[in-house]
Amino acid sequence: MLRVTGGAHKGRRLAPLPRGSPARPVPARVREAVASSLAPKIPGARILDLFAGSGIVTFELLSRGAASSVLVERDAALVARLHREVRRLGLAECATVVRAGVEDFLARPTGRSFDLVFVDPPYRDAACLMQVCTRLATARILARGAVVVSHRPVVRGRADPLELPSGWEVVRSRRYGQALFEFFTMPHEPTST
Repeated sequence: MLRVTGGAHKGRRLAPLPRGSPARPVPARVREAVASSLAPKIPGARILDLFAGSGIVTFELLSRGAASSVLVERDAALVARLHREVRRLGLAECATVVRAGVEDFLARPTGRSFDLVFVDPPYRDAACLMQVCTRLATARILARGAVVVSHRPVVRGRADPLELPSGWEVVRSRRYGQALFEFFTMPHEPTST
């Protein structure tokens, strides 16, 4: 059972994932550690949750004071569940669920900018992660000082190296068991304000 670990909705349980779901929810202790690392940036933040899956990352950050979130997910059963959870948690005013592939979503103008972006592509797909980061670099949706957080696997004790867009830097890298979380910033002039 997924449960929000902190903030206004601490302790709230989420509905079980659909049978056979491809989602891999981030474990509670890891969510707490990532949220602690991002604590100064969360209040008032605009979140973009790519490959949203269970939505637990968004619900955790909204509970901790983020202003809004857009959850992008392609799987129809997961999208239906996300809509139900948003309503059940009373987050309809600040959480928007979009059924789309991530590449398609990033290819069209959103009219929004985001402070925190979470990228959690299907495991063992470093090429997908690099493609998404490249698309983010040109999509003109990253606010000044935005942080992009990726979640990817560690296989046989290592993670494949990433070829990041020009100007991007890894400012923090944390391993939790077989999962690697990396925090990227864009120190050059932002694409959007």
